[in-house]
Amino acid sequence: MIVPEDILNDTANRAPKSLAAHLPDRALVAGATLSSIRRGGDNGATKEDEIAQTASSKTATLTLPLSSQPPDKATKDRLGAFVETGFTFGKVEYERILGTNDLVDENWLDRAKMAAQPVCRLDLQNGKATGVMISPNLLLTNWHVFNDAIDAEGCLAQFNYRLDYSGRNFEQYYDFVLDPKRYFVSNKVLDFAIVAVSTKSTDSAASLSRYGYHRLNPVPNKLSPEEWITIIQHPSGGPRQFALRENRLIEKQDNFLWYQSDTAPGSSGAPAFNDQFQMIALHHSGVPKKVGDKYVLRDGSQVDSIEGRQESEIEWIANEGLRVSSLCDAIRQLKKDVLIDELIQIIDGTIKGDVMAESLQNKSSNGQGNQETKVQEREITTTIQPAVSTAAQPGRYGSQTPEIVVPVRIVVSIETAPPWGPTLTYLSNQPSGAPTVSRADAELFGVEKMVEPQHDTKYSNRKGYDEDFLDVNVPLPVVKKTSLVSKMDNDEYVIPYEHFSVVMNKKRRLAMFTASNLDASVKMRQPNGDKPSRKELTGLGKNDQEKWYTDPRIPQDHQLPDVFYNKDRSAFDKGHIVRREDVCWGTGIQQIIRANGDTFHTTNCSPQVANYNRSNLDGIWGKLENYVAEQNKAERLSLFAGPVLKDDDQVFHGVTDRGDIEVQIPQSFWKLVISAEDGQLKAYAFVLEQDLSSTPFEFDVTPEWAPYLVSTKQLEALLDGFELPRAIHAADQFESDSASELLHRTPIRKRRK
Repeated sequence: MIVPEDILNDTANRAPKSLAAHLPDRALVAGATLSSIRRGGDNGATKEDEIAQTASSKTATLTLPLSSQPPDKATKDRLGAFVETGFTFGKVEYERILGTNDLVDENWLDRAKMAAQPVCRLDLQNGKATGVMISPNLLLTNWHVFNDAIDAEGCLAQFNYRLDYSGRNFEQYYDFVLDPKRYFVSNKVLDFAIVAVSTKSTDSAASLSRYGYHRLNPVPNKLSPEEWITIIQHPSGGPRQFALRENRLIEKQDNFLWYQSDTAPGSSGAPAFNDQFQMIALHHSGVPKKVGDKYVLRDGSQVDSIEGRQESEIEWIANEGLRVSSLCDAIRQLKKDVLIDELIQIIDGTIKGDVMAESLQNKSSNGQGNQETKVQEREITTTIQPAVSTAAQPGRYGSQTPEIVVPVRIVVSIETAPPWGPTLTYLSNQPSGAPTVSRADAELFGVEKMVEPQHDTKYSNRKGYDEDFLDVNVPLPVVKKTSLVSKMDNDEYVIPYEHFSVVMNKKRRLAMFTASNLDASVKMRQPNGDKPSRKELTGLGKNDQEKWYTDPRIPQDHQLPDVFYNKDRSAFDKGHIVRREDVCWGTGIQQIIRANGDTFHTTNCSPQVANYNRSNLDGIWGKLENYVAEQNKAERLSLFAGPVLKDDDQVFHGVTDRGDIEVQIPQSFWKLVISAEDGQLKAYAFVLEQDLSSTPFEFDVTPEWAPYLVSTKQLEALLDGFELPRAIHAADQFESDSASELLHRTPIRKRRK
């Protein structure tokens, strides 16, 4: 083992116990076996172990007296397992293994990013989960995700499904089809499933090999009770996330580990790692608290079963994961197959090249790291101008740009095919008299800015929702609790915008309901012959992000400002209630621009639990509207929509410009889609809600949102402060043949009375 001289200097006065002396004989240390270690005598500071080989003149021979007490057998196994990967660790890392230091070296972050590459989001037939590659061809997840090969048919493994550095946009990710016909096996008792994955993405643009795999190390004791656990996961089917620190090992069982960690539905199948990113467990479930044969609920009561209970009602004491050592034993018992034979050789170490070892080998051989993350760069010294001659060449993963060193000391390295996105680093030692960075420069270097889309602040020209849009009168819902609504200076509470109107609940600072008109005809969508571009609609640059703005016509404290969403620790997403796509139409481009800008008023925004809006809530609404339009051969629709505001909605403590604020977050949303055929109205009522299950298997695999068709009477019972017009009840299609056909050809479910 080789360590830098500064680490050795720090240990000069400590007890002369060599770390190398305590490593198991199977360990490889800096390319030399332990048989090459020379033992000294038995007295004084001169009796230290030495390693026969050193890497270079800039490194020193290991004499690392890190502890006055030799490690126990479990720690020896831990150290040896880590060294086998080829990585070198120093004082801080060793002390962390012993539980005496919670610091991590900066390279821990690099390893974390590399360890995340083989982890993917699973897009299932009925939900989302997490999986991890354990060989070049095989993916590992839970049995309760895939009971059998049929469950895996048509499902996708989505790699690099993560947010960019701004936290607002997704990086480019790729879909790979699971191939259970090529290989599939599952084990109910140990709750694991292994399935083959197609080697090319669905668009043939990416190879599966670029993401690598994690070796399953069969050696036990890869984790000590003093160490933290890291779980890389796709909670709730959202972008890739890390559960870092405060994840303690609680108990070791024969086949499972119990630990404390932050996980959520969708985390089923996530790999759990030790601090050296060796996989130690396959995460699969929560552990409910029990007293005897009774389950304990959070209110202190005890019940015989938790079937049908909400997750929030149950007292959970831990999470549970299948031990990798037990998984390896089970894999060795599987029926012979060429892909399983390959997997066993990887487990045994006969085949090398898992994602961690491969990254180290590439780093050592070419100084660039994994070929997929190789940075093409050269150094240029120049002055930033609005245009730079070394223009970026667009590629699938962004630009292929040289490293540029400029007088303002900005260093830019953009990877040609990065697994975790381009990086932009600002150095603080800006020389005096250096130029500032212009907006053009910011766009060139990918710097994101929050900018308000262009919008018309002369509100006198807004007509709002048109009741006669369908040539049959569709009146607005009737407000019954006018004390709840926010009013404009003219004492009106129906706030008009371009093609839609909003009524605000001033207590909740959210829309009570919205009403909009949709025209899908080409002549209204493309009045100039072409679909307007984003820049034409918003006036924003390619790296600008839309900043929402409050409506000056009602009090500011009746709205949630944009800052609430930006300072909420990313707990929520901004969700359009009136979809931009619905109202971006008109007889001319200026009308379309005005409609687009109006949708970014905070009156049209509702906080939605993070990951759910990003997981195409807006897209689901769009599909529902399309289903109804196709069903009724309609180009025009009228739409009512809003959040379901309940008294028991969870309270979130957030921040605004005026200080702290408590906001109740809606958990479900509703929409009425109304069409007209031969002068007859047809109304379809939908409720979209999170479909939670309470089974211990990570509270089961849950769909992102479950759309339900409900009757207008059922919907009205959920609404607070207003009623639906009689014309809507008379047009309800809940029991119609049209609704039955809609249910037959779509994933919509029917909510029985």
